[in-house]
Amino acid sequence: MILCVGEILTDKIVIKGETSSFAGGAPFNVACNACFEGADVGFAGRVGRDEEGRFLIDFAEKIGFASLQIKEDDRRRTTVALVEVSDDGEREFRFLRDDTADYNMDIADINFDVLKAGDIVHLGSLMLSEEKGRDFAKKVVDEVKRRGLKLSFDINFRTDIYDSFESAIATNSYFVENADILKFSEDEILAFTGKDTLEDAIKALKTPDNLIALTLGKRGSMFVFDDDVVEVPSLLDIVRVDTTGCGDAFYGTLLANIDKVGFDNLTRENLEKMFGRANDIGAYCATKKGA
Repeated sequence: MILCVGEILTDKIVIKGETSSFAGGAPFNVACNACFEGADVGFAGRVGRDEEGRFLIDFAEKIGFASLQIKEDDRRRTTVALVEVSDDGEREFRFLRDDTADYNMDIADINFDVLKAGDIVHLGSLMLSEEKGRDFAKKVVDEVKRRGLKLSFDINFRTDIYDSFESAIATNSYFVENADILKFSEDEILAFTGKDTLEDAIKALKTPDNLIALTLGKRGSMFVFDDDVVEVPSLLDIVRVDTTGCGDAFYGTLLANIDKVGFDNLTRENLEKMFGRANDIGAYCATKKGA
């Protein structure tokens, strides 16, 4: 089973002046896509007791999660992301997020008993820009280690939500060091490590026990596992409408397939198939509006 923990929010996406609202938040997007891929998935997050929060809960209840743990906050509003999409499908984000619900989570609200040893807990990184979010996330890591679970971490390295580039590095480093499964984009791993090449960046982060997943845009993806560094090309030729959530679609699909075989049973051969499948779903996501 996979338990995704973190932000659930409303994406207000603007394409050519037209605004549409969608359910979003990286961990929630990952959870949805893992569920669509056939995995047993739980999601834990927090929304405000407001119109946006009700919209998100109603949406989540239709997905088919094995465990849905969304708390409503009586004092804080639901987070909103404003997403401006360019003609080539790329996007810029601005978050309406002043003491909002998504990162004000309590570890006591999370039911880890739905998991067994070896299951995956996926943690998003947006909450780490706030002190309460960091404290909560560290408690999640402690619980993962105590229960013998596997930690997945998607860095979503948005330096604009931190006081400085250095504080962004320092904050994320703890979670990168403790993760069993790591996801970066090509730009993110270079920025995070401060290296000029992918080869050097990988060397800086590789450990004997972790899996690193790298998204490479139109080129596909790459995995680093044991002694293997393998690029898996994208084979779909698609017209990109909106790239919002493509990385999450890729990663949710990947985690679902890792969960099916078990982390301890990963091989180069099954990883190549998993990454190829994840490439396809990530590319397909770009053909439609919204994550």
